[in-house]
Amino acid sequence: MTEPRGRDKRLFKRVKVESFTLPFLATRESDHQVFQYILVDSSQQGAGIAIPRWTLARERLNKDERVNLHVPFRLHEKNRDSGKVAWLAWQKEEETQYLGIHLDRETPAYYPLHLDLVAGEVTLNLQDFQSSDQLLLQVVKDSWLLKKGVLIYLHHLTPYFSRVSQISSEGFQELRTILLDDVHQKVENNYNELGKLYQNLSNSESRSEDLALSLDLEKLRRAVQSEIYLDLFEAALESDLALQQLRAIKTLEGRLYYNYNAIVMLYMKSFLPA
Repeated sequence: MTEPRGRDKRLFKRVKVESFTLPFLATRESDHQVFQYILVDSSQQGAGIAIPRWTLARERLNKDERVNLHVPFRLHEKNRDSGKVAWLAWQKEEETQYLGIHLDRETPAYYPLHLDLVAGEVTLNLQDFQSSDQLLLQVVKDSWLLKKGVLIYLHHLTPYFSRVSQISSEGFQELRTILLDDVHQKVENNYNELGKLYQNLSNSESRSEDLALSLDLEKLRRAVQSEIYLDLFEAALESDLALQQLRAIKTLEGRLYYNYNAIVMLYMKSFLPA
């Protein structure tokens, strides 16, 4: 079995997902760096994605790097969300990097929403929800609480660093002002933004309009995206216990990206016939 050498030389039949025109959020697993991507197509082994130059958060990936697409791709009753870059190609005219991701890691289903790898379609099961609006409210509320979890971790980290950091008291105060306090304020602002969004959507639920269509997805992306640069914290703070807490924050952020992508899928489904 030979390796595909470009977009049109695939080992498996692809199903176009032409309605997926909005970018999702993904992360490179080695450093948790977030980037936006467009889902191009899917097969029984993975997904084809594109990273256009126009995306606001972008990365250039390399072959065999592991990425998490933070979307539940369903195949044989199992969900997968991450894997290695199997192939890549750069389209100079489009200024876009195309990649094939071999999905090999299972993920739990947090919501009754997944993307069928074979059909290339979003499947929504509302058995436990009265409507897609109710599901949207739940996802936004969960995102609000996840950002609260990030705040709690940061709250515990600040005094901890003042005790164990291998820097002087004067240096720590400077670090706290530049790094910790600034990050804490950004997280708190985004937490409040998600809370306002949830309250606004809750107040609008009784109306006949589709709640998803009222969303500002770019504003939502800024609210869920990470405020913390892991490499900067790792360089400044030398403590295994502290780094464990930072990585716990990154785990929460991964759930936030999963939730954001779920909201994007609900948003796109709002344009389709019932």
